[in-house]
Amino acid sequence: MLNKTLIRNILLAGFFILTILLAACTGQQSGGVPCGADTLQMAANLTPQEVVVDPSKPVTLSWTYSDPNCQPTYYEIMLGTAHDGSAPGTTQTSQTTSVNWPEALQPGNTYFWSVYAVIVSNGQASRGPGQLGTFYTGPTCTAEAILSTPQTITPPNKTPFDPTTGITLRWDDPTACLPEGSYSVQVAKTADFSSVLYASQTGHITELNLLPGWTNDAVQDCTQYYWRVRAETSGETTGPWSGTGSFIVNNVGSACGLLEASPTPIPQPTASATLLPQTPATAPAWAQANVNTNCRRGPSPEYPILDTLYKQWSSRIYGRNEDSTWWYINSPNIAVNYYCWVWGEAVTVTGDTSQVPVVIPPPPPTATDVPPTSTPIQ
Repeated sequence: MLNKTLIRNILLAGFFILTILLAACTGQQSGGVPCGADTLQMAANLTPQEVVVDPSKPVTLSWTYSDPNCQPTYYEIMLGTAHDGSAPGTTQTSQTTSVNWPEALQPGNTYFWSVYAVIVSNGQASRGPGQLGTFYTGPTCTAEAILSTPQTITPPNKTPFDPTTGITLRWDDPTACLPEGSYSVQVAKTADFSSVLYASQTGHITELNLLPGWTNDAVQDCTQYYWRVRAETSGETTGPWSGTGSFIVNNVGSACGLLEASPTPIPQPTASATLLPQTPATAPAWAQANVNTNCRRGPSPEYPILDTLYKQWSSRIYGRNEDSTWWYINSPNIAVNYYCWVWGEAVTVTGDTSQVPVVIPPPPPTATDVPPTSTPIQ
């Protein structure tokens, strides 16, 4: 007959095993705290935050997590050029509170990154609330640097704007350095900006959120407003104004004759990618980058780099050169309806390319027009 001590030990061992199994099934940690999307906390102490980093060196993103009783299974990190994720970005995961970012970063740019704690239970992943960080890539423009014309990206012209919510104005600065001062944004009722209703400085950030009540003037329903942006140094040097963008104030449900036509793409400065009218093929083709790939103004390394198609990113193909060695794609980061060229050996093409038209590129620049670069393929 089993003695009492042995029976007690068997019962205790069984209870311990049962406790472990229940914890695994319910997502509990050793501290006994149920872990799920409703209990996961925000990450804190995001680094880098509001600083300028050197894009030629690896960038390490780090953070802290303060709940010792409910440790996440892993963290999800998203990085891109728009705070709300509307611009293309990249996602990485990490089981620690830091990650060495593997993708190349563009110089003179604003980057937004978010961290989410994730817990996996019963094969299901639950994500907690995100924490947003911001940093900028150098170098900082010197006093002698020539500031470029910013390229307005969103909203498309004549986009309706509900005055009770808000609208985000976003632009890209092709200058390969970070303006020393700030970006200056103006909003007016007339396209000549003779009477500016709103003006703001955004620092290094290349977007501005117009919140309800953005102007002290009465906002009139079914009225078109205009906006523009330029870079400024800490001294008296200013860059050129961007092209003029616009949006329409329209109360939800009210008729507005200005909205009869669809929103049109914002005109871009000639320094941006070549414009091509969209004539979709019957079976669209796509280019997916095998490595970080330069997207150029023309089908040759002689042309300047306009953008980067990052590894595993895809973009729709709208054209090709005569021997189909380069593909003309939608610019991954600059704007919808603007285009650049990627080398065919650096991408994987899917879909039907038989109807993709030949696109005649602009003339190649002279050798002095193309600065040396050590950035991605071709």
